[in-house]
Amino acid sequence: MSEIVQRFARIARDQPDRPLIYAAVANEVITASALWRAHSELRERLTSAGLQNDQLVVSAAGNRPASISLLLACLALRIPLMPVDAGSTSTEILGFAERFGASAIILPKADLHIVRRDGTPIDYRGAALLKLTSGSTGLPKTTLTT
Repeated sequence: MSEIVQRFARIARDQPDRPLIYAAVANEVITASALWRAHSELRERLTSAGLQNDQLVVSAAGNRPASISLLLACLALRIPLMPVDAGSTSTEILGFAERFGASAIILPKADLHIVRRDGTPIDYRGAALLKLTSGSTGLPKTTLTT
């Protein structure tokens, strides 16, 4: 299991009321136990959607607390995650999913909506994250992180 996931699990177990995220816009404090519960729920939803190890998920969830829980769930399941800008258009998001052979897309609705995608997935064995560059000198390029 991912060292990051293990660390979060220990913090949630040993210090469940510890504040981990301060969401200023929503005037909300997210504790270790709340973050861990959200991770568990997303993990279950990803599994129920039929996602398997090494199948890429493109996420347009943006910079929100649920994105941390999503990252933890993907790391725990060994599902690579490719975050894209929350302001990306539907066409851009679908284009990234097609170009990189994603098996699912996460849309930024209230509970992070998972959409399975048809097509031939690419096996990203051992990858944790695919991160896009800005594309300021042409098409965005991708870095792969294990």
